[in-house]
Amino acid sequence: MNNQLATHEVLEIHELMNSKNTCMNKTASMYNLVSCEQLKALMETDIQNSAQAIADYKNILTRIQQ
Repeated sequence: MNNQLATHEVLEIHELMNSKNTCMNKTASMYNLVSCEQLKALMETDIQNSAQAIADYKNILTRIQQ
């Protein structure tokens, strides 16, 4: 795999990471307002998946900077 990305590609990764972070924070802040257990379970899954995606984006950015 080519470890070099163009500037616009790095920007895209940053934008994806920021968007995912914003959505995760919104879900986390709304979590305590929800009374439906099924919805809470979905929100927990979404938060976990978002955290993993952010970690993956950070990993990509770290690898290309080496």
